[in-house]
Amino acid sequence: MGKQPRNDIYREIGRRVRERRDELGHGQEYIAAALGLSQQQVSKLENGKNRLSLMQLLTIAKVLHVGAGYFLDGIAPMILASGVTDAEQARYAAPPVAADRQKLARAFDQLKSPEDRQLALELLEFAARRQKQGR
Repeated sequence: MGKQPRNDIYREIGRRVRERRDELGHGQEYIAAALGLSQQQVSKLENGKNRLSLMQLLTIAKVLHVGAGYFLDGIAPMILASGVTDAEQARYAAPPVAADRQKLARAFDQLKSPEDRQLALELLEFAARRQKQGR
């Protein structure tokens, strides 16, 4: 298995960590304190130079108020490119409904104004009522 695709995976996860941290207005020190690391180690994590453990990823997700899927959504093609077979990947893939829920939660988390959040909720409720009515 080549080194480059795996590095791309860690760079992408790190980019998402940095993006979410910036959205919330936190510095690298915020993540460092949560993980018990130095700011320099967090910088390396965000740049994909250091690998994240599962527990680190879960901790980061918690302190940044997102699910772990926020950092993993859509990287399956990169994982496959790193040498993991389709059969191996399929064992760990989220069911389509769960993946859609993650995408909805991620998009909802990006809405800043209460008005936009309310509009999004109303749209989903409208679609649910239509579904219930058989349209």
